[in-house]
Amino acid sequence: MPDNTFHSAAYRRFRRKLQEARFASKLTQRQVAKELGRPPSFVAKIETGERRVDYIELQVLAKLYGKPLSFFEEGKANPKEKCP
Repeated sequence: MPDNTFHSAAYRRFRRKLQEARFASKLTQRQVAKELGRPPSFVAKIETGERRVDYIELQVLAKLYGKPLSFFEEGKANPKEKCP
């Protein structure tokens, strides 16, 4: 495992899945933050990788986005998709 998994390719794919789920739910970052009772920067920091998501937060986000937890699993990523 790489020393710095914070910005690993797998974590970038995970962040893209979070964004994809939010877009599919037609929610803005501001709307998600309001639903979570957090400041608007909270969602932006998650999506840019400035802040990591813990498992409990992922459960809440998945429910809010109407996605099963399995949607965010590494094996569920599009194999043709590449990280920048």
